[in-house]
Amino acid sequence: LWYLANEVMNYSPCPRRYGIYRILRFLVTTQATPELYARGMNFGVRYSFDSGKCTGSNVRAWGPCQWTWKRYGYVVGCNNFKDHYPWPQTDTEYSDGVWYSFPM
Repeated sequence: LWYLANEVMNYSPCPRRYGIYRILRFLVTTQATPELYARGMNFGVRYSFDSGKCTGSNVRAWGPCQWTWKRYGYVVGCNNFKDHYPWPQTDTEYSDGVWYSFPM
């Protein structure tokens, strides 16, 4: 909900950013790549995607998305709001929120 409130609806109610007009819910099962799991992790760094392209958030700290993908494969990224890294940088109304990225 945080994403919808701050990234989609925050700009103007009509037209909505990225042409979003409905919310779809999916039940997703993921599995870490062997390279990531060998490091004791199930999720990698969450990168931002816009229009299907990796565009930011951790690009400054971790380098281009391809660096992570070459090292660990196409991993699902995870970002806990309470950690304030890489986003949001301050507390929100959704302190237990989690943001995922799914590379395709």
